[in-house]
Amino acid sequence: MSARAHSTATADAEAATWLARLHADARDPSDEAEFRRWIDASPANAEAFRHATSVWDAVGAVHVERNPDAVAAPSLMNRRALIAGGGAIAAMGIGLSGWQSAQAGVYQTGLGEQKRVTLEDGSILFLDTDTKLKAQFDDRQRAVTLHQGRANFRVAADTARPFVVHAGAQSVLAPRGVFDVRRDTERVSVMLIEGSVVVQKADGGPANDVDRLREGERIIIDRTHAGQIDTPDLAQQLAWQNGQMIADNQSLGAMVAEMNRYSSVKLVIADPRAASLKLSGVYRVGENAAFARSIRQLLPVGVRTNNGNLEIFSLPSEPLTSNVT
Repeated sequence: MSARAHSTATADAEAATWLARLHADARDPSDEAEFRRWIDASPANAEAFRHATSVWDAVGAVHVERNPDAVAAPSLMNRRALIAGGGAIAAMGIGLSGWQSAQAGVYQTGLGEQKRVTLEDGSILFLDTDTKLKAQFDDRQRAVTLHQGRANFRVAADTARPFVVHAGAQSVLAPRGVFDVRRDTERVSVMLIEGSVVVQKADGGPANDVDRLREGERIIIDRTHAGQIDTPDLAQQLAWQNGQMIADNQSLGAMVAEMNRYSSVKLVIADPRAASLKLSGVYRVGENAAFARSIRQLLPVGVRTNNGNLEIFSLPSEPLTSNVT
């Protein structure tokens, strides 16, 4: 990755993180002051934030019904005013909680909820839907166990105590940095946004021949992959922090699985033909009814209600595949 590309990728990742931070209902003036300093630090930062919010504007311009289970949130602030003076950003079609604390260091979110947490060392966590983790700090280390779900970690510097995230059979060691960890049963993925992390097995062995990630890299570990490393698109990977799902020629089956993580109204694909259709676009998570209406216009599928869920079925007279850009 060139220095310029690396700088752009970092700015894009930080812009996505700032969108998440400013979504918090209980943000305080220090957040907004820090945001203004970040904007003023580099023209690339301002441009990255304009791009991130323009994506939101493009999606927000389309009228969609909110998830009936969602928590209402403030309306979107003008992008220019936000960049100039800081302030609130629109929340999404999912519930979003502000600064939180929990007894015994346990933090969790329900279906369709996201939560921002500040730990005792100053590290900031942003929890995705249906996530549970436990923080246990002592004089030797700062340990977090991710039982399920996904979280973004912004680790505060502490030279005396390493920061460790345990996820299944894997451990993520991070002296500093910003990274995402997702755990789906025994499948674990780690995405490094900024700084440095080492991913290893809980017994101390390497998760991969190269277990130290570089910025922009992701490692996926499951029963079939000892440690597959790639460099996915950062905007797509961090879209969840903005309440979005970004797809680029992705299968409808995979998109439905991701959308269902945020809503009690489930999307059900009735046949493999529909599941294999490909689609691109930006969608708000937690709004499955709106998603179903959209794909009905874009793909050769129909949608019907079945036992309270939304069933998607292929239309027999249409071609087998359809690419939408």
